[in-house]
Amino acid sequence: MGLFTTVPRRAHRMVAPYTGEYVTKPDDNYGGDYVISLNAPPDAPPFKYVDARRTTDGAGRFSNSARRRDRRTNNSHLSANRNMRDAKVVATRNIPANTEVLTRYGDDYWR
Repeated sequence: MGLFTTVPRRAHRMVAPYTGEYVTKPDDNYGGDYVISLNAPPDAPPFKYVDARRTTDGAGRFSNSARRRDRRTNNSHLSANRNMRDAKVVATRNIPANTEVLTRYGDDYWR
């Protein structure tokens, strides 16, 4: 699996939405690997998360990370939208057509 772009993507532009169920307290009932934070300390609670485990309509959930390979191959990152209601995968550099979108998950993911 994975997320591939069929058209060129410009740096600092959205590649795909990251959507799912909105939760305020992720736990074992939620998706684990598919949960991302929309806000975190020092923001005020309640903290908000998107759990994409139970959906396949948000293409961003299919983006893999290149952690086990050369980290420089990552070409995108996850970003919360300003309204803190959803998230997106954003290109960190230009991505040519027919290229896999590889997203930096962050150091906390790998701990």
